[in-house]
Amino acid sequence: MAVYALQSVTVNTTILPGDKYDYLFSVDTLNALVMEGMSFRDANVKIGLDIENGKYIPDKNTKHTHIGSIKNPCLEAIEEKLNQF
Repeated sequence: MAVYALQSVTVNTTILPGDKYDYLFSVDTLNALVMEGMSFRDANVKIGLDIENGKYIPDKNTKHTHIGSIKNPCLEAIEEKLNQF
């Protein structure tokens, strides 16, 4: 059943620009504040208040580079590990 169902699954690559998904980027915003020197707790409170007050404006131009991130999934390394078995 799963094989049949998964064959018809398609990825919608155009949904993120919609306002409905703005809060997905709050983690990236929080991380940017921490990287600028703000404590995690203060950054978390700031983001929470910005969202609550309708002042949160996401930066949707993410720049993920760490291993396993959306822009660097390391699929080759995963495939290599799978082929070891």
